[in-house]
Amino acid sequence: MQIIADILSPCLHPQTKTYIRLQTNISYEVLQNCIYHLVLNHWPIRVTDRSGQNKLIIAEKELIFLEKWVELQKLSDAKQTNSEVTQKLKLEQVFARSK
Repeated sequence: MQIIADILSPCLHPQTKTYIRLQTNISYEVLQNCIYHLVLNHWPIRVTDRSGQNKLIIAEKELIFLEKWVELQKLSDAKQTNSEVTQKLKLEQVFARSK
């Protein structure tokens, strides 16, 4: 679930697979496999920009998933590392801006 959250979180705005990979630091193979399965289930939505470039963007259900993921992480892990806390704070800031 962490990888799914990592992939979806940059997609509040249309993003390329390359951008997502750079933001998540996930290997190309893992990213390709995860995105393939996510897109099959319409998580996230594939869009094409004006230049014809394919990008991914999340909708309401994915945003709800990310919000619940952050809540779950807060409840389940009292011993968080600084990087995990930073990542969660970034997600929370993104959610605050999207509302």
